[in-house]
Amino acid sequence: PPGMGPPGMPAGPPGYGPPPGAPAAKKGGPPVALLVGGGCGLLAVIGVIVLVLAVALGGDDKEDPKPTASGDDTSGIDTSSSGSDDGGDVMVGANYKRIPSTNVEVPVPPGWREDRRSLYTFALSDDGNALLAFTTVSSIGEFNGRLQHATRVFRIESCNMGDAERVRIGPNQLRSRLREGDCIFNGVPAHVATVLVESGRRAHPLVIYAVDKKASKRTEKQAQQTIARMRTR
Repeated sequence: PPGMGPPGMPAGPPGYGPPPGAPAAKKGGPPVALLVGGGCGLLAVIGVIVLVLAVALGGDDKEDPKPTASGDDTSGIDTSSSGSDDGGDVMVGANYKRIPSTNVEVPVPPGWREDRRSLYTFALSDDGNALLAFTTVSSIGEFNGRLQHATRVFRIESCNMGDAERVRIGPNQLRSRLREGDCIFNGVPAHVATVLVESGRRAHPLVIYAVDKKASKRTEKQAQQTIARMRTR
């Protein structure tokens, strides 16, 4: 989020408690992430957003991420690679796009219309209820400015985000940091997830999606799979 570095790590397992009579240690967590911004006329009827940014990481976190098993239901993101519903695999025919200055590719779901606006390459879903966009930055300072610009373009505001989790995502088990919560996107309640991929290069993709709580199951699944099927080339 603007003005902040990478999201913090959740606390590790507790050790032995304090001796009798000693005051209990204070508990705390990382601050809540806020994504606020303005509007974009092109998105007036869009109810789902998937925003992909490439950002530089700060600091060095040596804790190993935990792998996410197929079908794991620990978050709103379906990290399995199946992407299927009653109508079959919703990602058949997806077109992989490489994020500039990285070796990471993100799948554009079938039928989505690709275009470019300002600093962002983006794709709109065939039903007009989803957006996928990405750009590249190379420093924390540049990321802060770019995120502020993105929120003005895509109208994301009033977010209440949870703590960060360490996960592995996609067929290449990409080391990532996941945060989830609820926001208002284009005036409607939406579920939001952010995934920061530690690509091992100067630029690192940050994936953000928000799903209108009334979106179709197919659109929701396609949005989730843009993260679940990210890969390296």
